[in-house]
Amino acid sequence: MSGPGSVWCACLIGAALCLSRPAAAQPAPSAAPAAEPVPAPVPEPVPESAPAAEPVPEPAPAAESAPAAEPVPAGPPPPPTFTQLGEPAPPPLPPAAEKAPTTPGEWKAQDLGENRHDGFMIRISLGFGWGTSSSDRLEYSGVGSPYSIALGYSVIENLELVVDFFGAGMLGANVAIDGAPSQDTEIDARTSGMGLGATYYLMPINLYVSAAFGIGWHSFDAPHGGAQVSKPGFALDAILGKEFWVGEQWGIGAGFQFVLVQSGDDYDGSLVGMGFGGLVSATYN
Repeated sequence: MSGPGSVWCACLIGAALCLSRPAAAQPAPSAAPAAEPVPAPVPEPVPESAPAAEPVPEPAPAAESAPAAEPVPAGPPPPPTFTQLGEPAPPPLPPAAEKAPTTPGEWKAQDLGENRHDGFMIRISLGFGWGTSSSDRLEYSGVGSPYSIALGYSVIENLELVVDFFGAGMLGANVAIDGAPSQDTEIDARTSGMGLGATYYLMPINLYVSAAFGIGWHSFDAPHGGAQVSKPGFALDAILGKEFWVGEQWGIGAGFQFVLVQSGDDYDGSLVGMGFGGLVSATYN
């Protein structure tokens, strides 16, 4: 069929064919140039590590703190001093001469003088020993009995001034005339004296020493010749003893006594008599 209609048909068919054909692929853009390879980093040498430090010991647990003391309530303010009152301070007290008593018994003992050597004293002593008296021609000897009676007063504690009456007696003394024994053995001879002296006590052991000096004499009682007394002369009495308290102011003791009497000249010459022995005593102080 020819004519204009066939031409239109041919155009429509050609257009449909063009639309149905796929579009040609456009060329891809060229890829970017490849990057240059980066060199790998060389590892630096690691320095040798220092030796590990020793482990530090853990600190010990702290002790529990003591509980805080309760606050002490404040007391009254102290009294004002002499300086604050504008008055001169009193002089300091002198130091105590001895330990102050602490018990009622000690206070009583110090106040009343109990078991202390102070104030008035009297001591009576009687002993047993040996005695002798001799002159240029005569000698008397035998068992004797020394004695002492002392009265005194303490000038200070433990030191007493005394008046002492003392002596030693011999009963039935042996008699010798010009060195030969005599048949007469019934003579009682005595040495006696009196004097002033002192007694000192060493405390607390209550040991004492006493000495007195004065005048003395000898006396004799013969069965056929009567009593004879020598002239007075020098006399000494010495005692060393130890006492024990048996009461508040009484003590008993024991000791040793020595008596020496040197009488004046008589028809037989100067007589020297001695007596010594142990003794017991009783003391009031």
